[in-house]
Amino acid sequence: NGGTIMKQFIKKILCKTPAYREQIRTKNLLNAKITDMEKKNEMMFWWSLHQPGETMTETQLRFYKNLPKAEGRIREHQLDYLGILEKAVKIFEKNNLTYWPMGGTMLGVVRHNAFIPWDDDLDISMMAEDKEKLFEIFEKEEEFVIEEVYWSDGLLLRCPRIRYKDESKNGCIDIFLWERADNEPTGDRELWAKRQKYVQMKEQAFQKLKPSLHKTLFAGEPITDLHDKELIDKLFNDIYKQQRQECQKSGNTIYGQIDMWFEAGRWVGVYAKEDVLPFTTMKFETLDMPLPNHYDKFLTAQYGDWLALPSKVSPKHTRF
Repeated sequence: NGGTIMKQFIKKILCKTPAYREQIRTKNLLNAKITDMEKKNEMMFWWSLHQPGETMTETQLRFYKNLPKAEGRIREHQLDYLGILEKAVKIFEKNNLTYWPMGGTMLGVVRHNAFIPWDDDLDISMMAEDKEKLFEIFEKEEEFVIEEVYWSDGLLLRCPRIRYKDESKNGCIDIFLWERADNEPTGDRELWAKRQKYVQMKEQAFQKLKPSLHKTLFAGEPITDLHDKELIDKLFNDIYKQQRQECQKSGNTIYGQIDMWFEAGRWVGVYAKEDVLPFTTMKFETLDMPLPNHYDKFLTAQYGDWLALPSKVSPKHTRF
């Protein structure tokens, strides 16, 4: 619009003036000093907790594991989610389904041996090849519903969700799927670039499909219109077919499927088979949860310094 164009024009003129350039330089230096001061203050905090004979990582983990659990409604919410996880895990293991915690749930397992005190959801990873088996198993379970839920407020996304059939019960599990591939000669980013190509194909196809849909905005919900669901699922399956022809091979590498959000930050969701297997286990609330062999690679790729003091400590999805 005209206002934006005028602002850009004024900024171009200002950028040529020495006073403006000096103002920007000073601002950048000040921001760098503030960041440096915050880092120094955080290191002083960690050293104040450090005990003889500990590594700094051990100090940090001791701090996080000793944090008090959430209270009130958020803790009730977490316990509801733990309840459905306890039951689902028994079904996974009975049917030899490979699973491991994902994202914030994995961070909770490793850093807290419990839910992150301010976390309010539950994410699990599985292999895409087990998706059909997963649905067959849970569709026979009397207590649960398994369904696809969709988002379209940013990227078009889709994932399996397990919830109670009794809608008065709180708790659900979202499942992130991973595909097999071969490692690329030039590294993980080559495989990730191929994966991203199909993300773009998916988004372009969705834009073309929108005029044919009765509803185009989804926010983590099932698609109840059978016409829309058929068209959108066909879109996913058509892209999968092409993607797997190019990427899916013997399976010494895994990468995050295009149907879920793996684009956050600079995360390249590609891991060697030996990063995943053999699994180790770690306590999570009442459970012993399987973890990838090199879980630190998962957490570092997604969060950077995952032992740093968090900048935000509030629920991500639910208002309490």
